[in-house]
Amino acid sequence: MKALSLWQFWASAMAVGAKLNETRGKRTSHRGDLLIHASLRSGTAIEEIQTSQDFGQLMLARTPGLWRPLMEIGQGTWDKLPRGCLLGVCELWDCVPTERFIQKGKVPPGPASFFPVISEIEQGLGNYGRGRFAYRTRNMRRFKTPIPWKGAQYLFEVPNDVAAEALKESVVVS
Repeated sequence: MKALSLWQFWASAMAVGAKLNETRGKRTSHRGDLLIHASLRSGTAIEEIQTSQDFGQLMLARTPGLWRPLMEIGQGTWDKLPRGCLLGVCELWDCVPTERFIQKGKVPPGPASFFPVISEIEQGLGNYGRGRFAYRTRNMRRFKTPIPWKGAQYLFEVPNDVAAEALKESVVVS
């Protein structure tokens, strides 16, 4: 099964359904099940965003039903969010250039009905700059217990049987 590694807290945000699009600089042709992996480490800029009081308040105000599960995963703090493990599986159903989204203050040229609107939260959870791609996901199923696993860059393979037991006990999120 294909897997995609994300830095924390983006990985957990996806695992609880707060994040539906993962933005990348490279297109993918993969469609179907996709394991979400929380990378082992993150950069300094990531940690600054994670601890931003403004961002935390915005997430809590906009998505209280999703924010609580995220904090439960991290046992109430950012630094306890799981790392180096598989968090769940979703369906990657589309990959589109980020220019196709209607973002706050930006409307692409062409018929508006063709372009999906993304929320302020989703915008804040990705890089929707020019030349990037949104991996669109749905049907997230979070594992009750994360599976320790070494990640890799871009899409990588995990044997199907690794997640089979965890999927039986998974929580349907979206």
